Amino acid sequence: MGKDYKYDCATFASKALHWGGKMQQRKGGRKNPSRWFRNNIGSWRLDSCTWAGAANLRQHLKNYRGGREISRYDAQPGDVIFAYYTSSKAWNHAGIVTAAKGGNINISQHGSRPQTMLNRWFDNKHLSAISIIRPGKRG
Repeated sequence: MGKDYKYDCATFASKALHWGGKMQQRKGGRKNPSRWFRNNIGSWRLDSCTWAGAANLRQHLKNYRGGREISRYDAQPGDVIFAYYTSSKAWNHAGIVTAAKGGNINISQHGSRPQTMLNRWFDNKHLSAISIIRPGKRG
C-alpha cells in the first residue's frame, strides 16, 4: 500500500480494517469521533481524524465499534496493535497483527520495517505501553 501521509501508520491500519476486514466507513463530520472514513476531494486528502490518527483510531474502535482490549497472549491476526511512547505522551503508532503465538506477535505496519515483531517494538526505549484492540462491529 502506498503512503498517503508522512506518518501513515493509522491510515495503513484503517485500510487493512476496511479492505481486508470489511469494516464499513461511517461518513460525517471529519472530527467527529464516531465517524471513520476516507475522503478524496480532487488531489486533497480529507480523511476523518479517526481514519488517519493512531490515538483517534484506537478510541474509535473502543468507543464506537465495540472493540475489546485484549492481552498479547490472546492476540489474533486482524487485531490492531497500538504503541504508546513516553517521548510524545500519546498513542501514536499502529499496526496490524499478522501472526501470534504465545505472546510472540508479528506486525505489519508502515514504517522503516513494514513487517516486524513485537519484541522489536520493545527495542525502542520510548515505548512504554501497547494496546491490542480486537475490532467489534464492522457496520
